[in-house]
Amino acid sequence: LGPVAAPAAVLTPPEPLEAVLAGIRLGAEYIAKAIGPQGLGMAVIAADSRQIVTKSGSMIARGIQAEAFEARGVQELRDLAKELDDAMGDGDKLAILLFAAMAERGVAALKAGHLPRDVTEGMRQAVEAAKSALIALSSPMNNKNDLSHVGVTAAQSEEVAALIVDAMEYVGKDGIITVQEANVEHPRLERIEGFQLDRGYISPYFASKSPDDKVDFDDCYVFIATEPVRSNYQLLP
Repeated sequence: LGPVAAPAAVLTPPEPLEAVLAGIRLGAEYIAKAIGPQGLGMAVIAADSRQIVTKSGSMIARGIQAEAFEARGVQELRDLAKELDDAMGDGDKLAILLFAAMAERGVAALKAGHLPRDVTEGMRQAVEAAKSALIALSSPMNNKNDLSHVGVTAAQSEEVAALIVDAMEYVGKDGIITVQEANVEHPRLERIEGFQLDRGYISPYFASKSPDDKVDFDDCYVFIATEPVRSNYQLLP
């Protein structure tokens, strides 16, 4: 018989829960240092191995390394930050800190003997109460000055804030504003009329004009899908 391998570490409750909570604490500690106008920039290794300094909550969360069950806690922060980033484009750092505080209190309540469903329901009611209080305290932004204050706080730059205000006035409150990196000395605002696709057609059969292979239709119907269409059967009723 060969040598017997050492048994893998097996965590039993509440050890896994504590380990996940430790990962959440780890992420919250980094995020807390970067939040607010006086927050610090964090050095993060990007996907292409470049080191960048950022205050983005989602990017900081992606750069945190942890092991085993702690990594599960960090992954919860990453998922939350991505969801907020996709939905609103901001607020991910504050959301992470609120999530960490709720996780701490939730685990404490479970240790005190409260049922998980009661803890979940209590958090739901607390969230609704907090939302109602924030709505009551909020005030609409009615002019460029109000927008500029928010823009300076978010962008940490009066120049960028001025571009944001101009963009919001141009597209309106329901318009789309996209921020992209560019190798230029000063930021600039580019206005695009209508709708553009960043890629061409995927099949030459879409071409309506030859020999230029252009797609040109007038007064046509446009089908928009929320997922990739790989088969005609997906379109059948």
